[in-house]
Amino acid sequence: MSMNRSMGTVILITVVLVMETFAQKAASADDAQGQGPETVNNGVVHVMNPALPTDGVHTITTRKVWKVGEEDTGDTVFGDIIAVVRDHAGNSYLLDAQQAQVYAISPEGEFLGTRGGPGEGPSEFGAASALAILADTLLCVTQSMPPRLVLMDLRGQAEGDHPLSQELDTTMIYGSAPAKDGMALFLGEFVQKEHSIGLNSSIRFVNAKGVAAPACWEMFQEADVGAIQFDEKTDGPPVWAVNRDGRVFVSEDWDAYEIESIDVDGGNRMVFRRAYTPITRAQWQLTLVGKHMDKKEMSPDTKLSEFGRTIVRIFPRDNGTVWVLNDQGENGVVQDVLVQFDVFDRKGHFLRQAKVLGIYQPGRDRLFLVDDYLYVVVNGGELGGDPIFTDDVASDAMEVRCLALGATPSTE
Repeated sequence: MSMNRSMGTVILITVVLVMETFAQKAASADDAQGQGPETVNNGVVHVMNPALPTDGVHTITTRKVWKVGEEDTGDTVFGDIIAVVRDHAGNSYLLDAQQAQVYAISPEGEFLGTRGGPGEGPSEFGAASALAILADTLLCVTQSMPPRLVLMDLRGQAEGDHPLSQELDTTMIYGSAPAKDGMALFLGEFVQKEHSIGLNSSIRFVNAKGVAAPACWEMFQEADVGAIQFDEKTDGPPVWAVNRDGRVFVSEDWDAYEIESIDVDGGNRMVFRRAYTPITRAQWQLTLVGKHMDKKEMSPDTKLSEFGRTIVRIFPRDNGTVWVLNDQGENGVVQDVLVQFDVFDRKGHFLRQAKVLGIYQPGRDRLFLVDDYLYVVVNGGELGGDPIFTDDVASDAMEVRCLALGATPSTE
């Protein structure tokens, strides 16, 4: 009897040890491939992901849906396309901040004309910073200053302005996005003190009546008036995005692969990170900085970074995933790769990388991910048609290509 009990104890201890060993190995495997450890700090969940995703690299093909160049638009000339949206019928709308108008393109690539125009009246705007579609029936153009949300129907007929409370009259709207039954606004307000000047940036939700909720995210930047020094790492705006459910994603730190996620009402805050090695700044980035300095758009004494900004763009998807474009995914890809995204689930776990095949010229082109489509604005980047990559004279003709994301034929 005693011997049986002893044998049973040994067996039980052995089973427990084996189970613990398997659990430790599984945890180690998760830590090595995408399922990073989670910690809680002051009620905020922090997820630290390793460099490698759980499901490797997925290669995604693209299919050209249409291409529209200036020869297709008559007398309309593309200027500075800063935003792209789609309606449920598949029509595309391109916001041109320089020309202060919106180009409408059919699902087949037919140019349908322009919407809105420069001015201060109904359906008119200037200093545009964002474009959205509300309830699939209204175009909403965000004007930075004075702050306005200009509404028009999909054919361009004026529908008035989205209301904004008086407390926002002195702010600048740097960006906006639909969120729940209202808009999430990225705001900036200058604060003048006796010996300093500051910029208070915030993200706030504005409902259909224009009432603004308290900020769900804030950042204050301050400089001494007598000795203003600029550092592009700390003085630049954050990278941000909002999904349709009102989930806000913000990357504030230039160097860190860190994204803060929070509901637009300020609840359910979390932070997710990824191990990442920065790459040395590309030549086009240095060229671009030099141009900004030559044009007096930034101080020649600005302290520059050796590395590009880690997080370039954030694209929340309707399926709950978040596609992140980092510096290496835009500027460090090999030939015949258009772009490479890091894909995270709604809990901040690093699932996979999406390598999209195609042609893209960083600095000279500009891209937008909208639903399952990539829009490439050829020569629409800040460097335009400057031939900085080859010895050939580059064409400065601007065109927009709509590419459908296709199958994933292989996994690395």
